[in-house]
Amino acid sequence: MFHYIERAQSISPIVHFSIGEWDSYPSNYCQNLGTLSTTELIASKDKKLGIYPNPVYDRLFVNGEIEKIKTAQIIDFSGKVILTEKDPFRNKKDISVQGIPTGTYILRLDDHTQQFIKK
Repeated sequence: MFHYIERAQSISPIVHFSIGEWDSYPSNYCQNLGTLSTTELIASKDKKLGIYPNPVYDRLFVNGEIEKIKTAQIIDFSGKVILTEKDPFRNKKDISVQGIPTGTYILRLDDHTQQFIKK
């Protein structure tokens, strides 16, 4: 990490800090910021629910105990939520992915996650 100071006509990096600057940053300033990547979602991949077909073209089907699922989200690998659907399996067993660009995504069903490829 570089600390920059502005001089008369240029900006120069300084690779050292004074003791006052060093003490002004707590050692845990990055803790409790939440999930900053999708790694946590992938690591918690659940085996109780299954998805098919994978890769998918237009409709993603889910098998398992889907009746109690309250929210379905499709998330890209930057962490952006692409689609959110409340009570997604009230009268059906699939999620439409027709409007989603080709790529790899994470399907989050409440606390369950599955990775899939959209063709």
